[in-house]
Amino acid sequence: MKQKINKFNAPQPTDSQLERAETLLKSFESSIDLNNFKSYENAFLQVLSDIVTIDKLHELGINEDQSFSISHSASFQKMQDAERFARLVSCSEYLVEPVEKNVFEDLYKVLFVHSGTFALDDILTHTMSLDWSAMQMHGEYDGWDVVIDYIPLQK
Repeated sequence: MKQKINKFNAPQPTDSQLERAETLLKSFESSIDLNNFKSYENAFLQVLSDIVTIDKLHELGINEDQSFSISHSASFQKMQDAERFARLVSCSEYLVEPVEKNVFEDLYKVLFVHSGTFALDDILTHTMSLDWSAMQMHGEYDGWDVVIDYIPLQK
C-alpha cells in the first residue's frame, strides 16, 4: 500500500512533541535570529512539523535510516524570487522542476526532490536551511513529503 506522509496528514502535536521542538530549536540559535518573531515562529513550526511527521512514519514501522525520495516545495509571490530560489537549491543536492504558477493560489511554486533519510537530524538540516532561504527570498517553504510502501499491521 502506498501512502503519502506530510505535515498535512500528520496528527496534532502532543505536549511531548511541543517540548522536543522547543529544545531542538535552541540548537539552531546560531543560524536563526530567534529575536525575530517571524523567523522564530517559522522555525518552531517547521521543527514541530518535522517531529510530528517523523513520529507518524515511526508509528508505521518505517526505518528512518532507509533512503527515500523526499519531495519539497516552496511558494513565492514573484516569479523572479521563485527562479532565484530554484537556482539556489539546484546548486545543492536537489533535483528541481521548472517553476510553475499555481493559478488557484496565485503563487509561483518551486518543487524539488532529494534522496535522503528522515532521521530527524538529517531532515532538519534540510528543512531549516530551506525555510530560512525561502524566507530570505520573500517566499515560504511549504514543507516536505515522502511516499512510502508499507503493509498495515493487523490488530
